[in-house]
Amino acid sequence: MKQKLSQISKINANSITKDDKKKFLSYLDTANLVDNKIINFQRNYWEKLPKSATRKVTEKTILYSKVRPVKMHNGIFTDLDFDNIVVSNAFFTIDVDESIADPHFIYYYLTDRKQISKMQILAESSTTYPTLSLENVENFEIELPNINAQVHIGNLLSNIDKKINLNNKINDNLVKQAKLAYDYLFKNKQRNRSYNFDDQENVPLKDFCENIITGKTPPTTNESFFNGDIPFITIEDLSKSIFITKTHRTLSAEGANFQSNKFIPSGSLCVSCIATIGKIGFTTSLSQTNQQINSVIFPDNKYNNYIYFALEELFRNASFKTGNVFANLNKTEFSEILILKPSDELLLEFNKTTSILFKKIRSNSFENDTLYSIREKLLPLLMNGQVTIED
Repeated sequence: MKQKLSQISKINANSITKDDKKKFLSYLDTANLVDNKIINFQRNYWEKLPKSATRKVTEKTILYSKVRPVKMHNGIFTDLDFDNIVVSNAFFTIDVDESIADPHFIYYYLTDRKQISKMQILAESSTTYPTLSLENVENFEIELPNINAQVHIGNLLSNIDKKINLNNKINDNLVKQAKLAYDYLFKNKQRNRSYNFDDQENVPLKDFCENIITGKTPPTTNESFFNGDIPFITIEDLSKSIFITKTHRTLSAEGANFQSNKFIPSGSLCVSCIATIGKIGFTTSLSQTNQQINSVIFPDNKYNNYIYFALEELFRNASFKTGNVFANLNKTEFSEILILKPSDELLLEFNKTTSILFKKIRSNSFENDTLYSIREKLLPLLMNGQVTIED
């Protein structure tokens, strides 16, 4: 049975109230919600939040971005402090009537690739900038199975997402533990008196590594250079995890061999140095990057974890070059960044503490890739009835 979305839900039902404007709020914009993962809330009083902070949400509210549906700035809200959450009006908020439809089923239906493609076409036809209208969303038709089937499908897919989110939370916690070890061993000289800090000095980044490679994009006019098995890392791939387990783009063997001097081995540290500065991640296989990224090649595992946190801290806190942390860095400037060189004794202690944490983060990241793949394969099959819960 086909139903328009407006027949089974209320769209943009709740707006911020006068009472809300007096509260300390958690604000979510489209940039900080990607494929059902909340990256970050902006927390402040309403008058200090962006003017777009106007929509309210409740349990199981679906958030669907108005702009460029293919970017997947969508999610479904559960288990949060809804009284103090406000979201951008760049989202459509969709509150499903649970007597007719299951909210999780509707969310996964709307985020199925086939439906996303339909939404993208609607967005591109309405304005010069791909934006969905309220009418587009209200009139969007959904094929509804019976409510029991909806609930089963919604539960199955949401359980996969819950496991993915749990792994993400575990990884976030493990990173915090490793950062605590970094701060204790390398920053807190008063508490950490068992080591000698006197001989430490700042040395260029290039002294810690075997090589630094600036990436390159092979000619895009040659289609045979792309869509192969070689990961091609761009800035977009550096925000998900410490470890780069999957990339949005790939090169063919022909494309990668066209610029064979741009290969970087597993365990290299990729750092964005143009446009968006300071995004960092480790490779997990033989890869290449585009020209916005410099990659640090280590001779062994002695400095890997330490340099990760040293650079992360530098980009987060320091201003250098022109005094603007967002200034572009060429390869020479990047290689000359000064970093404190600790003693071998401190490094050994740090690696003993963090190597097991990093190993678990890597494992969880690969497990998430597997779960994403399972979900992406199941989703269209469940939605078009090729596979049923009984199967």
